[in-house]
This record gives sequence, C-alpha cells and structure tokens, in this order.
Amino acid sequence: MTCASVQEPNQKLNYFEMFKETPHFDIDVRNLTVKFRRLQTLLHPDKTASRPEKEKEYSAEQSSLVNKAYQTLLHPIDRGLYLLELHLKPLEEDTISLPPEFLADVMDINETLADLKSARNSDLKSARELESIRHINNAKMQMLYSDVSLAFKEKNIDKARESLSRLKYFINIDEKIKGIEEDLGISRDD
Repeated sequence: MTCASVQEPNQKLNYFEMFKETPHFDIDVRNLTVKFRRLQTLLHPDKTASRPEKEKEYSAEQSSLVNKAYQTLLHPIDRGLYLLELHLKPLEEDTISLPPEFLADVMDINETLADLKSARNSDLKSARELESIRHINNAKMQMLYSDVSLAFKEKNIDKARESLSRLKYFINIDEKIKGIEEDLGISRDD
C-alpha cells in the first residue's frame, strides 16, 4: 500500500517480510500483534471506501493475506512448519520416519485417553490420571518447542523437521485431553 493508491499484494514477500521480521522460530508475538493491528488499520474497508473498485479488491486481498500470515506466525507449530517450507523442506506425513518406540508410546497414550473418554467417569481417579497425562504431555511439548527453537538457531533443518513431527503428535494428544476434560467438566488451570 502506498500513500497514493492501494497496490496489488506482493506475492513474493514471505510472511516474515510482511511484518518486517527476521525469519526465526522465536519471535516477539506481542510485537507481531502490534504490527498486525497497524497493517489491518491501514487496510480497513473504511480507508478504501471512496477508492476505485480495483483498489478495494487489492485492499481485501492484502487484508486476507495479512490475516493468513499473522495466524501462521502467531502459532509456534504453524510458524515452524512455515519455516520448513521456506527452507524447501516441508513436513509431509510420509517423509519422516519416527522410531517405533516413540510411536508405540503415543499409541499407548491415545489408548489410555480413549479408555478415559469412553468411561465418561469424572471420578477422582480418572481426573488425576488425566491430570498426570496432561502434565507429562505439556512437559514433552515444552521440551520439543525448545528442541525446534535450537534446531532452527543451529540451522539444523532435519532436526527441526523431526522435532516438529514429534510435536504434532503431542499437540494432537493435548487436543484430545482438552476434549475429555470438557466432557468431564474439568477446568484447566493453564
């Protein structure tokens, strides 16, 4: 966008460049949000209401692109996956082979969660077991976020890919835990 007219979105800019950020896994999310709001203010429909139709279209396209970029950079997992794409090493399901022990552990956790969900029992034992699984899962996610961050800092893209692949499993487990907690009427402290 220039002072004179709204321009067609620059498709060559990556999401980090849109927000004048260096492509890193660790970014200041508050600063990103400030930049996002500033851009959205500039692209607001009220600002282009009296402009030619083409500029209104460009403004809407830019606004949509800024929203997509912001949502991607806001969430660490999405940011990491996007960084892999920028390094031309996207994470595809069949491209990473994780150790069988890891996959067996994940399957055991999922089976335990399925049992807890099917029991639909909010007794103290079930709540404690779910809390224990959540606590362990959160610790694993935090460790993997640190691993991803370090891998990107060291430019070890293969390690970042593996850690992000593992992280996706634990994020999925976290979503299942949230669903079971909701079903059982258990509120989260975090």
